[in-house]
Amino acid sequence: MNGLPAIKAIAAGIAHSLALDVSGNVWAWGQNASGQAGLGTTGGTVLVPTRVTALSGIQAIAANGNFSLALGEDGRLWAWGQNASGQLGKGAASASVPTPSVVSGLPTLRSITAGVNHVLALDAEGRVWG
Repeated sequence: MNGLPAIKAIAAGIAHSLALDVSGNVWAWGQNASGQAGLGTTGGTVLVPTRVTALSGIQAIAANGNFSLALGEDGRLWAWGQNASGQLGKGAASASVPTPSVVSGLPTLRSITAGVNHVLALDAEGRVWG
């Protein structure tokens, strides 16, 4: 795709996409009604891949529904977008979160995956978090 550097991973939600470049940067495009593009605003459509400047040093990405996830090289989980079902790990359901923020209370993670309205993560000890 024009405008993107070398990509090592991709993820897709219902109507948005993420790409992870080889330098650990996240790129987003598509529907942004819930802030799932991670650009600090909600609404509209992101028509070209745009770097999520709040993130760097990312090793993995995941998306589903109208939210997005990124796993830092340090094992921290970042989440943003729709939170109507509490899928962003804030401790309660809430309005959309248009800027990536760290999910607190988790140990060092090794792997993440996103369901339509939930998240699963694997920690360094082999335990699953949801």
